[in-house]
Amino acid sequence: MFADTSAGYTKYERGSYQNDEDLGNFNLMVGLDRLFDLGCGNLTVGGFFEYGLGYHSGRAEADRVLGGIIPVHGSQKNEFTSQNFGGGLFAQYNSPDFGPGHFYADGAFRMGAATNSHKSDSDASVTALTTGTLNLDTRFDSTRLYVGADFALGYVWEPVEKLAVNVYGRGSYLFLGDDSGTVHSNSKGTGPVFGNQAYNASASYGYRFDSLNSFRLRPGARVSYAATNWLTPYIGAAYEYDFTEADHFYQPTVNARDVQPDLSGSTGILEAGLYLRPLKSLSVNLGAQGYVGNQSGIAGLLSVGLSF
Repeated sequence: MFADTSAGYTKYERGSYQNDEDLGNFNLMVGLDRLFDLGCGNLTVGGFFEYGLGYHSGRAEADRVLGGIIPVHGSQKNEFTSQNFGGGLFAQYNSPDFGPGHFYADGAFRMGAATNSHKSDSDASVTALTTGTLNLDTRFDSTRLYVGADFALGYVWEPVEKLAVNVYGRGSYLFLGDDSGTVHSNSKGTGPVFGNQAYNASASYGYRFDSLNSFRLRPGARVSYAATNWLTPYIGAAYEYDFTEADHFYQPTVNARDVQPDLSGSTGILEAGLYLRPLKSLSVNLGAQGYVGNQSGIAGLLSVGLSF
């Protein structure tokens, strides 16, 4: 039996859609596994239940000139909170020694439900003869089926004692089902553009998310050194290409379709951290990552694993 928990925080910029974004996450996995000696290596198989909690906050600002004469400044803040409940199966194979190291392969399949609560707060100020402000507040909740798969192939090369170089290729696939519901919005305005009177209006309308397919590939390498029996520092680098298609948010009531930001593109990743094993049944990974390219930013990670 095993239990793994991890928490992370990421701050990055992504293109022109968001000026900055903050992401926080917590994940818990509990499961059973069993090791089999195959004679030509060993195989570990098991099953697990998982729970995840996430928070995502993004803010964007832009200045526009309407009709060539009316300056407009706009800002938008989006907040998402999400949870996922699910389970899956996994397997990992380690080959016998092959040269100064060994090959490995692993994979996992998972399925569950992902819930999301969204809040958007938009402000616009017009500075001209029609000086005024407008605020639009929208909220909605959604629940979507998720199905995912992860796989990896790699070789751990040990050129000298205590030093290991893990060269790998990883891939992940995620499917999110469609969903529909109701968006609740409230708008407020002030200024001459509203007849010098406070403007207040509320509305509700239907929405629909189309299904989404996400696929990522990540080749990379990690170098680690076993400084002591319980302390192993590491550094690594990877390249990731995200094939994720744009998410489609459709409002049939007003016949409007909003295409969410296209997440596809290339990202370079650098990492460094410490792997601690103070007890045979306890492992801790404390690390940091930096991103450049399609995603630009930094991330911190803390994970703790227990085996029984």
